[in-house]
Amino acid sequence: MTDFFPEGSTQSPSEALPAIWENFEDFKARATANAKAAGDLADLARSGADTSALTNGFKALGKTCKDCHNDYKE
Repeated sequence: MTDFFPEGSTQSPSEALPAIWENFEDFKARATANAKAAGDLADLARSGADTSALTNGFKALGKTCKDCHNDYKE
C-alpha cells in the first residue's frame, strides 16, 4: 500500500495528509497491519470459518482502516 503514497503526492484528488510523510515509519507499520488483517480474513474465509469468526476478522480489518484514516486522511 505504501507504494501508492510517494513523497509529495498530496495534489488533488489525494485526501492524504502530510502526516503520512512526517510519520512514514508509523504509516508503513499500519499498512503492514492492514495487509496482515486482510490476509487473516482471507485465511478465515478459505478455511470455512463460522460467521462469528468471519465477523471478528472483518471488524479487525476495518479497525486497521479506520485507525489509519483517522490520522492520515482528510
